[in-house]
Amino acid sequence: MATDASAQGASSSSRKPKQSESEFVNAFADRIARRDYVAALALCRERLKDLPQDRCAADLRATVEQFVDATDELEAEDDGNDLLPPQFEELEERCSSSLDRGVEALYAFLNETLDRGVE
Repeated sequence: MATDASAQGASSSSRKPKQSESEFVNAFADRIARRDYVAALALCRERLKDLPQDRCAADLRATVEQFVDATDELEAEDDGNDLLPPQFEELEERCSSSLDRGVEALYAFLNETLDRGVE
């Protein structure tokens, strides 16, 4: 009976993974490229379930978890004082005075051009 238990332990530790390492890395990279971090973590968990000793999957999972945690911390620290672009009402006076100066400059330019053309 002890031989059967050791045989089962040996077979479970030498289980063949569902994906090769390159397939796993490509699938992981695809999920990260799509910014689907939940799916990337799920892929790592599945890989570690099949191969608990897979250090690559463990490191990738830890990296994604750190990134997600850091993102959550930044969102928690956000006090809502984002630098928003100015609203139209805030720009109205500046735009009006800029428009006036622009029209005056264009008028002066056209007058100079006409004066040079008459001479």
